[in-house]
Amino acid sequence: MVGLIRAEWLKITRQNTSRVMAGILLGIAALFVLIEATNVTGTSRLAFRQSSFDGLSFPNGFYVSVKDIIGNVGVLIVVVLVANTVGSEYGFDTWKNLLVRHQGRGRFIAAKMVVTLTALLGIFVATAAITQLFSSVGQVLVTDTAKQIGLTQSSLSSDQFLQNLYSESLPLLLYFGVLGAFATFCTVVGRSTVTGIIIPLVFWVGDNFSLRLLGPSSSLTNFTLSKNVSSLQDNLGHSGSGSMETWQSLLILGTYMLVSLVAAFVIFRQRDMAG
Repeated sequence: MVGLIRAEWLKITRQNTSRVMAGILLGIAALFVLIEATNVTGTSRLAFRQSSFDGLSFPNGFYVSVKDIIGNVGVLIVVVLVANTVGSEYGFDTWKNLLVRHQGRGRFIAAKMVVTLTALLGIFVATAAITQLFSSVGQVLVTDTAKQIGLTQSSLSSDQFLQNLYSESLPLLLYFGVLGAFATFCTVVGRSTVTGIIIPLVFWVGDNFSLRLLGPSSSLTNFTLSKNVSSLQDNLGHSGSGSMETWQSLLILGTYMLVSLVAAFVIFRQRDMAG
């Protein structure tokens, strides 16, 4: 198992896809800070400029990176990286060699999951840290202007920061876990990286669209990922006013994830040489 993990780690760190995904997040982080700094020095309403100035302070940059950057772009990063990692054997047509080793098929998929999870966590943590670094630099550059127009330096307290980070990041990780598991399933079933990317992204768009189309009060939306993640974030936050019970959201998200992973493992273990 250790050898498989080591081999998969070498693959994922040398793939251009991994570097591109990391570059996209870091580029968005830099662009976000630039926009916030520009807002402070702009001519918008004072309250809006104060909000942008607050976003540049420490440790707000960490929280903002999770909520606004990783939260919005993370789905694409997770789906593409998972599908590319699992589907790399199909792309190079080396997967049939692996089918000979019936006893090693489960370990093979498991190694890919462990390595992909580690890489994603590393990318997300690095994005949060670099966003905070950029934010601190941006705050220094606009401090004089902020003082001249009467903006004040304010940031979240340590308790507020930890609570907000916890309530935002945990549901996001579960959300990404479900979509990553579904991307694994689609890649194995379709024997294609493209299938593992397109279908989960279409499902993600449809999930969000159905929530808006049916309305949050519809009982049918209780099974959507978006509503469960949103409810879980509300329940874990200070308000504790989620539309669903925490255990219900965890059960539904966990079921989606478990069913997708188990199905992927079973299908890959039972697949014959004909595919």
